Amino acid sequence: MTRSLQPRLTIPAPAAPDETDYGQRHFVNLLAAAFLLLMAVLITWTLRAVTDYESQLRCVESGRRDCVAIAVAAPPRGMRAPTH
Repeated sequence: MTRSLQPRLTIPAPAAPDETDYGQRHFVNLLAAAFLLLMAVLITWTLRAVTDYESQLRCVESGRRDCVAIAVAAPPRGMRAPTH
């Protein structure tokens, strides 16, 4: 018995129809991206708030009294500042 050295060629079976719902897949990916963006914004805001708090705390602990900037509104137009 001799075997042929040529490989057997087989025809692949037809692929099953793709039943993936790409619309839902895109929507879920969009929701995930929005969630990750929201988390990045929240983490950035939290880190900045902690940094500001720590700098204010260091200022107060050093004994300074001008740690918090107080915004003073400018007088309305046409009014004069009081003179002493």
